Amino acid sequence: MESNNDTAKKGFVWYITVGPVALAALMFSVYVGPGFASGTLTVAYLLNKGSIGVFIGPIILGVLVFFWCLLAFEFCRVYRPANYRENSNMLYRNPILRQILGLYADLVNILGVVLLIAVMTSGAANLLKSMFGLPMLAGTILFSVCALILTMRGIQLVVKVSSVLTVCIIAIIVYIGIIGIGPLWDKITAFAGSNIPPSRFGFSTGSAWVIILCFTISQVCGHPAVIPACLSGLRGHRDVVAASAGVALLTTIGNIIFTMVLSTGMPQVTQEPIPILYILENVLHASSISRFLYFAIALAAMVSTGVGMIYGIEVRVHNHFKNLVRIKNDVIVRLIFNIVLITGCVFLSKFGIIAIINKGYVLITSLAAPLLFYLFFAVIPWRMTRDKKNKTGPYADLT
Repeated sequence: MESNNDTAKKGFVWYITVGPVALAALMFSVYVGPGFASGTLTVAYLLNKGSIGVFIGPIILGVLVFFWCLLAFEFCRVYRPANYRENSNMLYRNPILRQILGLYADLVNILGVVLLIAVMTSGAANLLKSMFGLPMLAGTILFSVCALILTMRGIQLVVKVSSVLTVCIIAIIVYIGIIGIGPLWDKITAFAGSNIPPSRFGFSTGSAWVIILCFTISQVCGHPAVIPACLSGLRGHRDVVAASAGVALLTTIGNIIFTMVLSTGMPQVTQEPIPILYILENVLHASSISRFLYFAIALAAMVSTGVGMIYGIEVRVHNHFKNLVRIKNDVIVRLIFNIVLITGCVFLSKFGIIAIINKGYVLITSLAAPLLFYLFFAVIPWRMTRDKKNKTGPYADLT
């Protein structure tokens, strides 16, 4: 007979491998590749907006991320969509609005994934070149093959790999904070307290805040990958709160640690493809062991990010692509689609990580944020309240 201790242990294992902690880790892990693994997004969205990007920006982002995740996870728990397009269709019942916003969600998510994977590919290749002198082409191929193999293994492996790598990336974030914040405190406070305006880097105050607030969508860009995992990872409202708080805390603390440390390399880091590596080598003068530790975890995080997003998109378009190629075997269909997607991203990565982020990434998040992020704050409460009142949708069987 199973003891209470065994039941509790199973519950704890579920919590961290499939449940709320795993969901928070998966959502977080999709961002760490272009964000915390390299520091490039931190510089492009926060630090080149001046002093407001060190503390104020990350805190505001964290609050917005918490409430957005609270709504998004609760909707997934109640309505149980299988992918992000089904999620969008459940939100909008008007057929015209559903079609328009559904297509918009498809377009933005697919473009976003392509850009993100291209960033990961370029970042990984740059890391391999910096550490081992590996040619960019060889590094690109190595990254692509690893991402393809992991993606073919399914969502359970994606979630577990993301959970493990999230622990690792948290460890490296803490480590960078420990070795960097103390010795560099004077430089950090000099930048954060100097009231450097966004105009120093070519932005007006208004445009700077628009870009910072649009950055919120990058913090939760793992939503398409997380939606399928929510089917088994959320058992109640407390799980929703726990997962939301986990994402918000991880992104807020991580952002602040990185903005503090990276601010000491301004403005030079704005021209660096891997800003964190620049700080370790040229500002902190870290040991070779520290640099290798960062390299290993950052590279693994980039692979994890690519895997999570590839899987989320493949789940969404699988049936459509299957009909297009007219192949019945689901594994072969998944393999062909993933090869096509990764190949396109490899070609795009040739533009370089800085150009992709500063131009493509900033543009796509600015276009996506109003309708794919901020609209959720109104639409999800409205939809759930209306369906509950009319006893429709998942509330149809309530007495």
